[in-house]
Amino acid sequence: GIWNGSTNSGDPKVMFVNDRIGVGITKPTAPIHIYQPSTSGLKFSRVNHDDIDLSLEGSNRFVISNTTDGLDLMALMYDTGRVGIGTNSPAAKLTVSQSADDNGIRVYGYDDKHYAYGNIFIDSAGNFRIQNNNSGSSGYIQIGADDYLELTAPGLVYTTSNFRIYDAGQLSIGSGGDYKFKYDSANDRLNIHTDDNKGLTIDNVGKLGVGLTSPSYQLHVSAGTTNEVARFESTDGTSMISFKDSNKTGY
Repeated sequence: GIWNGSTNSGDPKVMFVNDRIGVGITKPTAPIHIYQPSTSGLKFSRVNHDDIDLSLEGSNRFVISNTTDGLDLMALMYDTGRVGIGTNSPAAKLTVSQSADDNGIRVYGYDDKHYAYGNIFIDSAGNFRIQNNNSGSSGYIQIGADDYLELTAPGLVYTTSNFRIYDAGQLSIGSGGDYKFKYDSANDRLNIHTDDNKGLTIDNVGKLGVGLTSPSYQLHVSAGTTNEVARFESTDGTSMISFKDSNKTGY
């Protein structure tokens, strides 16, 4: 239809008013003005392709959706400025809802490093993961801060001066966590040991235990049921062990 200033001529569902086009509205106020009477707004279709719909939903969001598969691709909350990818109800400024495990956000490199990428996703166990892939070359993940970096967990924090493992945590070394580095808060001791507590213990007065967790002397060695408790070796022709007290040195 055509609006001549006072009346419409033709089909009023599509109006041409001066240099404006109105769809579903008789007096468009923009170059292209679409009035959406239902949940479907602007649809794009092509042979052998899914239909993509751009529409206003609810009272506060603009949604891009795949109506063939029933998927919400992107949503913009125009009262809060939040953006959702894979969801029409973003809970933060940018909310991403995965459509499968390990399928979150991917960022590719630039120019000669265009093949390198990093992933941010939730895995099948519900863990949040940041992953780097440099296509066979060495790569790393760098997290920088002006002052300090804090990793909040039940027993872990890093500051500018040190890396702390709190009472509830421990540092495990080896593919199976074969060796443990842990602070025993109940007894105020540092333990470096295996799963069966075979290793070193240092208490708060400097006593060192080897093979036991409660040293009674400055050096306390326990070999358990093994006959040979300790061995001292030297490649020199003359070997000795030196002991010194407050009065003299003895051998």
